[in-house]
Amino acid sequence: MSHLGDVERSFSSAEKVLNVTGYVPFVSSVTGPLRALMGKIQVIVFAVLAINAYMLGQKAVGERCVTCILNGFANIVRGTVESVTLLGNLCCFIYDKVMLVRFGYTGEKTDPASLQTRVFSNLENYFGISSEPLGEW
Repeated sequence: MSHLGDVERSFSSAEKVLNVTGYVPFVSSVTGPLRALMGKIQVIVFAVLAINAYMLGQKAVGERCVTCILNGFANIVRGTVESVTLLGNLCCFIYDKVMLVRFGYTGEKTDPASLQTRVFSNLENYFGISSEPLGEW
């Protein structure tokens, strides 16, 4: 289980490259299915690691693997969305660049309060939407 971090970093690096290709129309029609396949592999690999960890009584490692399994399912969904030329590209771009939400691996977690601040800040920058209260009615 000492190599779990290496496996997570490998998937994380691949995701970051696929994120960029997911914005490019027609390119994403190739890389989207590859990402979905990667997600399926990720689910299988981390399911095996989770079962092994739980059998060895390593609950924390097992929970970390379950998080990676969920990330694999997210990659399957995202790969499917990216495969839809133009609309899928736009959805992925907005999700990454405006909403700034990332289903991260261990070590990539962000503070939810700062995430909310970044989301509202980006909505203001891209769309001119204010995060200030509307005031008294």
